[in-house]
Amino acid sequence: MGGPTGDGTADDMPTAYRRLADAVDDWLFVVDASGKLSAVNDAFAQLTERSRTSLVGADVESVVEPPGGEWLRQRCRSLQPAETAQLHVTLSAGDAGEGIPCSVELSADGDETVAVCKPLTADEPNHLERREATLRETHEVIADRERDFDEQVDALLEIGQRVTGTAYATLARIRGDDYVFESVISPADDVEPGDVVPMSTRVCERTAAREESLVFEDISAEAPELADRGDRERLDVNCYLGAPIFVDDEVRGLFCFYGPEAGADGFSEWDVTFVDLVSRWIGTELERQRRTERLAAVNELDGVVREVSDAVIDQSTREEIEATACRCLAESDSYDFALLGEVDAESRSLELRSAAGVAVPSEEWSLSAPTDGSDKSGPTEAAIRHHELRTLRDVRGDPSVESWLPMGDSDVRSVASVPVVYEGSLYGTLVVATERIEAFESEERAVLEHLGELVGHAIAAAERKRALMSDDVTELEFRASDYAPSAGDGTVRFERSVPLGDDEFLVYGTVDEGAVDTLETFAASRASWTEIEVFGDGGDERSFEIELSEPPLLSSMASIGASVRQVVLEDGDLRATVRAPCGTDVRRVIDTVQETFPEAEPLARRQVTRSSSAATSSTVADELTDRQRAALEAAYYAGFFEWPREHSGESVADSLGVSPPTFHQHIRAAENKVMQAFLEDGE
Repeated sequence: MGGPTGDGTADDMPTAYRRLADAVDDWLFVVDASGKLSAVNDAFAQLTERSRTSLVGADVESVVEPPGGEWLRQRCRSLQPAETAQLHVTLSAGDAGEGIPCSVELSADGDETVAVCKPLTADEPNHLERREATLRETHEVIADRERDFDEQVDALLEIGQRVTGTAYATLARIRGDDYVFESVISPADDVEPGDVVPMSTRVCERTAAREESLVFEDISAEAPELADRGDRERLDVNCYLGAPIFVDDEVRGLFCFYGPEAGADGFSEWDVTFVDLVSRWIGTELERQRRTERLAAVNELDGVVREVSDAVIDQSTREEIEATACRCLAESDSYDFALLGEVDAESRSLELRSAAGVAVPSEEWSLSAPTDGSDKSGPTEAAIRHHELRTLRDVRGDPSVESWLPMGDSDVRSVASVPVVYEGSLYGTLVVATERIEAFESEERAVLEHLGELVGHAIAAAERKRALMSDDVTELEFRASDYAPSAGDGTVRFERSVPLGDDEFLVYGTVDEGAVDTLETFAASRASWTEIEVFGDGGDERSFEIELSEPPLLSSMASIGASVRQVVLEDGDLRATVRAPCGTDVRRVIDTVQETFPEAEPLARRQVTRSSSAATSSTVADELTDRQRAALEAAYYAGFFEWPREHSGESVADSLGVSPPTFHQHIRAAENKVMQAFLEDGE
């Protein structure tokens, strides 16, 4: 309507409109976006015994007795374009006059709100007095900073229940497709805080979908399609009044009242307005809390990052770095506890390396890994699978929590799993827990992701330092889920590859009797596996030989100076453990593995110390020629040295593509060098 003029009217208000406003007997005033009066008519000025000039620019609370002025200001602010609302307040009638009870009809006009006031009729004062008492009580609850938020909500539910006359009063949060009860008033304790029900089974789903208050005085008659929702008949519910709770412009919860019937006169406009206003306050308060908590969490995370950085500068060990990260997180006010675990690909569990703020589990921290490759088992499995931070923003009612998180007696509500990654290698996962609801927003997530990278970088630096001072190698673990169809129980172990030249290779290994069909089925699906033979009758375990027309992983690793410690096929999943000298380009190792097995995901990276026997074996192998080594390895894994022999010399020679005399010549030369290495003094 424009800015104020000196005479208390709007400077761009048409003259005809201004004369019409002055001619109206009702008391009229206009409230701007800041909650101040921008225009009044003559009737309103006479009522307040003030000049129009003195009224323009005054706060609305100066002409409406408390607490009605504050409620009127809030309602004006929340009014949507073309929306109207009605309140009952008491207007101030001059310095010596008594307050005048009246009804105020509000209508939005651009950025301003037009208020038309009418005195209440003779039969309305009692209602007004009760409503004013309700507003005062509500204001006292909201203004009482000695109560925490949950206590304030409980008190507001009690007030709302008295206002609406319903049996049930609830505040619930929306979590995905579910409805989680936070605060509850229930006549028979048949609804309790923490209960989780599907949204689709409740009338409240329509409130959330429409994003506006919803009123039914007789659900059966007004919305028969909702009559069979949930426990309506068991709880004897036929009336409903609910308002959405907006947090950051999204419906995050519902403030609801329901029961067999409303009060004696049903749900009045006052009831609807009261519930709507309280729901808006709850949303505003939740927004304020979340902003405060997010800021505090980010500030505290910055402190954790600094301490981890200091640990790197101080050249701490891996154990010290992990303990520092967990301790700093657990000691902050924003988090309850922190755990850091390293992945064991074979057992598909986390080996707990460090913990703070919670008792260390007595056994391995189990990972419930879904066989369908989904992320339904919780954020930890998903973080490991995708190398990305994942969260569970409400653990209440989630059945998977106990399978991957040692909750104990904590009040944890939100959890984040942060992958500890550096240069594509996963060193573990850092799990952070907090009592805050729906924590880990964008700023906090970004700092946690940076922390995971920083811890990964710090661990890598500590491991490199350790490697320079010891006989260590870098060990990498990989897993390819659902890599092959499983036709039986048992394990297939690929143990050695022998290059034959001209892009031909032999691969030897062992297979459990129950997994022979799995191996043969898998071999039939591999175009490069030209021939397979399963031999031996060693009870529950047999041996196999495979002819390949392209390099297997074992040979590919050797070409870049790395070695394969094990490759195992079990339950359809492929696991591989690769070792490389410290200082090897780990990214190149990962790329080489994924060239052979594109589905393989790096799961863990660690420094391990080679055994003295491994070092001796490496020395002996260096003394052999390529042909001698190929003959020796093929003979060993084909069972040539067993008694009775599983393959004759002629059979092994045929596999190697050489004549029997040539094979025996290579074997005798290789045996001689091996005996020399183990029997001579080596001076």
